[in-house]
Amino acid sequence: HGLKMAANQLVFSEGGDLAAVAESGKIKVWNSNNKTVQLELDALGAINCLRFAPKADESLLAVGSASGATVLYDLRRGEESSKWESSVSVTALEWSSDGDTLYIGHEDGTLVLWTLGEGEGQEGRVKS
Repeated sequence: HGLKMAANQLVFSEGGDLAAVAESGKIKVWNSNNKTVQLELDALGAINCLRFAPKADESLLAVGSASGATVLYDLRRGEESSKWESSVSVTALEWSSDGDTLYIGHEDGTLVLWTLGEGEGQEGRVKS
């Protein structure tokens, strides 16, 4: 029993109660306790990465796309809450431990630090 779909991305919330699955421009948020789809969201194009914010209520999901957009979804309301635009594909997402800053990695090596509530991100290059 469970969710059957061709997932290209899968991530669990910190508490393990929710799973987000990306497939063909859609995101399904799955309740792992009762094994039901709790929410279905439309995304813009191909999804490269997903990350739940490390908040106790598991209500915020970051989605990084091949188009360069990073979208935050408010899972309580079932809608987009914020968006960070770029022309370069998003390849990695990670939250700070307090859940206030989202680190966005791009295909060209750019790293953006997006502090929630401020709207503006700080951009920097990662040197290898």
